Amino acid sequence: MQRKKYILLLVLFVIIIGIFNFFSKEKDSYSITEAYEYPVLPGSDEWNKLSSLEERVAVCQIPENILYEMSTDALVESVVSCPIISFMFAHNTVEFGFNQVKGYYNGLNELCEREDAIDQLKCYLGEMDSNDILSVRVIEALLEYIE
Repeated sequence: MQRKKYILLLVLFVIIIGIFNFFSKEKDSYSITEAYEYPVLPGSDEWNKLSSLEERVAVCQIPENILYEMSTDALVESVVSCPIISFMFAHNTVEFGFNQVKGYYNGLNELCEREDAIDQLKCYLGEMDSNDILSVRVIEALLEYIE
């Protein structure tokens, strides 16, 4: 009888630990550590054939099976190099533009959800070529508006 109680307690303990790990587990390891390579880039024939903002936005979406497996470092690089990220500067205010782009670009939206986004943006800014003025300005804007 004692042995059955011991086994039952052990089984319950294992189940509770498993449930706890399932619900409290944060994603601390991502399987994709390289930036996303956008299939269509400005200046290409394919890009020039796109006639609307909606079409350009559509070709810049990161597939979800890739997006959610990307490390934050890879996501930062992907967002900064996104062909439509500079659209945030095409509005009356950068804050308004940031919110517009966040609303239609899944990479920026996901970056805003990452707890380590600010730290990774600061690291990326510190490591990048400061002569790349557009990328520096993009990162500064992201640091200002990501909450």
